[in-house]
Amino acid sequence: MLKFEKTTTNLSYTDDEMYLILSECENYIKESKSKPIEFIRTQLKNLIYFSYGSGMRSGEIIGLEWKDVDFKNKTLNINKTMRNGRIKTTKTEASIRVIDMSEESYNALIFQKELCMDIDCETVFLTQYKKPYTNVSDISKGSWKTYLKFCNIEYRKFYNLRHTFATKVLSNGGKVHQLSGHLGHKQISTTMNRYVDSNFYKGMLGGKSIINDTLN
Repeated sequence: MLKFEKTTTNLSYTDDEMYLILSECENYIKESKSKPIEFIRTQLKNLIYFSYGSGMRSGEIIGLEWKDVDFKNKTLNINKTMRNGRIKTTKTEASIRVIDMSEESYNALIFQKELCMDIDCETVFLTQYKKPYTNVSDISKGSWKTYLKFCNIEYRKFYNLRHTFATKVLSNGGKVHQLSGHLGHKQISTTMNRYVDSNFYKGMLGGKSIINDTLN
């Protein structure tokens, strides 16, 4: 297994960390010792690619339903979030939005659809018991924390993949006003001050793929 030395805490994951996070998924799945564990680890891979490829809030991700996904037009209708076990409206009016899917978020949902094809549930991402998540901490302090330990990466919340997405897009030439709308921010200053770190990314995004640019 690839190893990575722990770094000082940063909201965004570095290129080296993201390389490990993305490349070690299959090895992590192969170590599954039961069907429920294999399911949750396979879904975690889909969650990682989807979160890093979409930049959505964690609550928006676990509240996402299949009716919100438009595979034909490759768009997502974000209109709700899951908080404390209840589906609620999004954080602000600006958070209600339709966003384009990247190559990664689109493919992750294709794989998730296949994974859940025999499960009768409208919610996209599910617990190992095939039920909707009630809180994002179930992921962040559960399978995500365990996976980061597997990769030997210092723990930061699953939500930090959103920070990483924002930093990656902006530092590679993305327009801040477009990114702000994509993230569901009312003010551009929120995007700059809260979600974008002065990090280690260089080069141009070069297309619609977030992750391929990271790995190459």
